[in-house]
Amino acid sequence: MAVEEPEEFGNTVSLRRRLAEDEPYGSAGRIRNRAHATYQFLAQIGSERIPGRVGEFLGPLSVEGAPAGRVLHDTVLRRRVDQARLTMARSRTVDWDELGRRIEPFVDTFAHDAAGAFPRPGFAPLGDTGLEILVDTDFRDPWLNEFHEIFLAGLTPDGTAEHYDIVGMSQAEAETATAGWGILREYVPELVESIRPHFALLAAVDGERPFFSASTKDVPSAVFVSRGCLTDPLRAAEALLHEGVHSKLYDMYVGFSILGPGYDKDTIAHVKPAWHDGRESWPFDRALAAYHVYVHLAVFYSTLAALPDDSALWRDYTRGQVEESARSCGERARLLGADLLPLGEAHAGGSGVAFLRWLDSVLTDHLEARSAA
Repeated sequence: MAVEEPEEFGNTVSLRRRLAEDEPYGSAGRIRNRAHATYQFLAQIGSERIPGRVGEFLGPLSVEGAPAGRVLHDTVLRRRVDQARLTMARSRTVDWDELGRRIEPFVDTFAHDAAGAFPRPGFAPLGDTGLEILVDTDFRDPWLNEFHEIFLAGLTPDGTAEHYDIVGMSQAEAETATAGWGILREYVPELVESIRPHFALLAAVDGERPFFSASTKDVPSAVFVSRGCLTDPLRAAEALLHEGVHSKLYDMYVGFSILGPGYDKDTIAHVKPAWHDGRESWPFDRALAAYHVYVHLAVFYSTLAALPDDSALWRDYTRGQVEESARSCGERARLLGADLLPLGEAHAGGSGVAFLRWLDSVLTDHLEARSAA
């Protein structure tokens, strides 16, 4: 279905293409290639220094081609290799023998991935989306248990683990996730192509106070959504886009100097989001990630708001609620940008400063088009 673009909302197609294709900060291919190169380099060193099965396994990952992409799309393997990457970035010596011991228990699982069957225990394909969903939380499997432990360490701060946990996704929830992905694919296909290469795994979260959706560079290539989010396709679409954009930024961290040298989120300048009335304070990197997301969400919801009256979307949603989401996301992006741009020179790396200016240019054009309507 072609999306019509009324003049009063500007050319959202152009904005989507910029977010999805502009070099270097929009282009998924450019971002992934730079991340691939880093992991290929680490795999090459590991294959030379780690004997036995692990070294033999890492060898094919060190050359150009599809196998290297498995590093980016397997949470457990990437987390292990990231520990070596970050150690090297701090100019410290990597204990390659220890890395080998930590990878070896999962080599058979990774080899299963290469065989072409369901690559990870407990996961199954989500329709034709290219994503995999967690359906069976039998944490007795070593790989799945490690995935769970990485989730707990990365997304459950001290003292909160008892409030939520990952659960197997029901058929109804999977259908909602598929419908949400369908909304993205139908109305913002450029953004789907932009985020899809950056994550592979999707899991549901339930509990006393679960988040709406979440992801973190500490749990690579995985996105988590609350069961409450998986009751409504548009909410699911927003969550998938939101976390997909975060995942894209996490890959960007691997190949670009987004944050300044020696960045320390505990001592860095903080931003207080205006809509939280001073109740929350975000370090620069968190505010930057939110800015990146809100620019995308503003364009997404403006695209939907511009749909013609006979669009199928209006059978389930009102133009008013979609337009309010477009307005709110655009305003939050504007407020964050105003706080972040003056801090960029002090706290962002060379790429980060350019990245901020690029986002600002896209948002400015978006807001000007809406203002002129």
